[in-house]
Amino acid sequence: MKKILHVISSLSLGGIESLVVGLYKNVDRSRYQFEFAVMNPVNPVHADMVRQLGGVVHYVSNATTGRGPLHKIAWRARAWRGYARLLRTRHYDAVHCHVYERFSFFILLAWLHKIPVRIVHCHNFGTEFPRAVFR
Repeated sequence: MKKILHVISSLSLGGIESLVVGLYKNVDRSRYQFEFAVMNPVNPVHADMVRQLGGVVHYVSNATTGRGPLHKIAWRARAWRGYARLLRTRHYDAVHCHVYERFSFFILLAWLHKIPVRIVHCHNFGTEFPRAVFR
């Protein structure tokens, strides 16, 4: 069975979250195991569905506590540390990053942990996004 880690901001009712959970409902779960590294635990509407389907949810940080620039730095450090711990202990076949604004660090850590397949998937972007294709 291939184990795939989806790095995602939350499991709320957003479009990305609904799309990924919809994919998991329809994938051959005897061949693919989805796990989710979730940055924000607020309103995890899809978490129960993921667990019912056999998926695993890992909350790697809590973005909702604290305010100010130091909080943002501390939150990101906790998220990256939690994510690195997952890569070190859970042995994934692929990492699929749905977090556009911070994808480079997550993909770099996956590469350092020798995860063979690393995917960045930008579901939505504004006009400031450079017109380039990353591969």
